[in-house]
Amino acid sequence: MESLFSVVGKNVLVTGGSRGIGYMIAKGYVNAGANVILTSRDETACSNAVKSIENSISNSSCRYVTSSLSTRQGCETLASKVQSMFSNGRKRQGCLDILINNAGTSWGEDPWNNFEYDDNNEVISSTSKRANFGFDRVFDLNV
Repeated sequence: MESLFSVVGKNVLVTGGSRGIGYMIAKGYVNAGANVILTSRDETACSNAVKSIENSISNSSCRYVTSSLSTRQGCETLASKVQSMFSNGRKRQGCLDILINNAGTSWGEDPWNNFEYDDNNEVISSTSKRANFGFDRVFDLNV
């Protein structure tokens, strides 16, 4: 059963991997023997995260790429870099086995804002005048 779920030698990309949950996921995969690349927009945070993982886990395989996934070009550039980094003489060149899509952002809405509500107690957007606009904004941001 252990070999069925083994990630030893698997190639893993963790977006948003420099801190928080992404960092913990990256560290867990490295600890389990995976080759991990983490990414975020902040190079200093990425570098510090990799150093921290390397200092706490011996023989670790963790690297980083600084990237912004807010544009299609940024995603394509990251994909190219990851493919190149995972191609270093490995049998399955450039293969990504596991993607953890943890990167995210918010639109900076003030949580203490006085919102307007509809009859079903749903928040109404101040701009679109539609209920449940929070889902719309998250969907628009990520899709």
